[in-house]
Amino acid sequence: MFVSVTNANVCTHSEKEVSGKILTNAIFLHDSSVIRNAVAIATSLTNVTGFSLLFGLAGALETLCGQAFGAEQFRKIGAYTYSSMLCLLLFCFPISLLWVFMDKLLELFHQDPLISHLACRYSIWLIPALFGYSVLQSMTRFFQSQGLVLPLFLSSLGALCFHIPFSWLLVYKLRFGIVSAADLESSDLLTIYKTSK
Repeated sequence: MFVSVTNANVCTHSEKEVSGKILTNAIFLHDSSVIRNAVAIATSLTNVTGFSLLFGLAGALETLCGQAFGAEQFRKIGAYTYSSMLCLLLFCFPISLLWVFMDKLLELFHQDPLISHLACRYSIWLIPALFGYSVLQSMTRFFQSQGLVLPLFLSSLGALCFHIPFSWLLVYKLRFGIVSAADLESSDLLTIYKTSK
């Protein structure tokens, strides 16, 4: 029973992350190909160099919290979670530095300078999302280890309900362009964090 509930939580949370990325990219389908290319490259590189790395590092917390919960050592669950948050936040600083200089890295691999510049700008605006994601991953593992489904469901639902109208407002009405998509991902993580507390 516990394994199936945990797997359901992972699927639900991963689907929210993927759907947020899909919605963000879908908003730019009507923009120029240069912006689409920049968003696609930046999303790919930030996923590989940042979000996936944090997701993998937070995986250890799932084992530790699960063992502590099974042994009914509830204080250790909190200690492990806070330690994980701290470690992941520390990992965010070198990753952020890499994202700040992403345009130089892309030009090193002979990418178009305009696309490199836009991808760098997009990834710089994703830096707050990276820090939020590190806390989110720790909290997700905290809830999963105890079999708490409702906070994860409500936070994902709240972020989705917020994401769609806010995307439309920023991109089409306020014309913030590429910056708004990265800012949306950061605000989604803030919404998830607030509703899961």
